[in-house]
Amino acid sequence: MSYFENLGSQFDRFISSIKKGKKIYILPPISFLLSVLFIFTGLTNLFLSIIYMLNISFFAYIVRDSYSIRKENILPLLIICISIILTSIQMLTTLDALAQLANLGDMFSY
Repeated sequence: MSYFENLGSQFDRFISSIKKGKKIYILPPISFLLSVLFIFTGLTNLFLSIIYMLNISFFAYIVRDSYSIRKENILPLLIICISIILTSIQMLTTLDALAQLANLGDMFSY
């Protein structure tokens, strides 16, 4: 049996589980929204930066829970994987910019 069969019914169960308030289904979309917000704002605001770091800290926890229910519903696992990819891209871009800034500082220090 493929995990991707009947994505429509999985989506319906996913939405109904969010409405019921099941934590295991609520955390991946919240993490996804924080990752999208991180792409648009970066690390410019201290309060948001702390929230982004908390989001990154809980990736493993969310993945573990999403992986445990993958046979019931694959959507939480897909959403958290996309969230991790988006956050990683933004973090790598930020680190690259910091490295270039450090190189620029080294260039002018001589």
